[in-house]
Amino acid sequence: MKTIYSSLVCLCLLFNISMLSAQSDIQDFTITSQELSVHDKTLTTPSTITKTGDLLSWTQGASGTGTPITFQILETSGDWDSSTNQGELTYSLSLGGSLCEFKLLSNQQGLIAKLSFMESSNDQSFYQITVDTLTYL
Repeated sequence: MKTIYSSLVCLCLLFNISMLSAQSDIQDFTITSQELSVHDKTLTTPSTITKTGDLLSWTQGASGTGTPITFQILETSGDWDSSTNQGELTYSLSLGGSLCEFKLLSNQQGLIAKLSFMESSNDQSFYQITVDTLTYL
């Protein structure tokens, strides 16, 4: 019985370590954009999204002049090839206790970033950001 318990503990530890290493393999990056869509309306709004460590920051305004909104990254999933900028990457985020989601994906039109979060108890916002540049830090 002791051997089975020890084996289960080791398996759990190995699983958790592999999940941590998968999240740390994702490179930090900066995305710049001049256009975003919200509630099916396209707006010309300069934006910068930066992922550093376990934080994702979104700043609106020319040259990052706005006040950044900083999300805590809770979980990372998906598959992304930084050499080809192909795949789909999803971050589960937290902002002031509210759960949010950020997706980076490639399609026929290029790179798209999607951000969704609750702005109030029953108002969820979806932003689609057209990626102009993706730079790895």
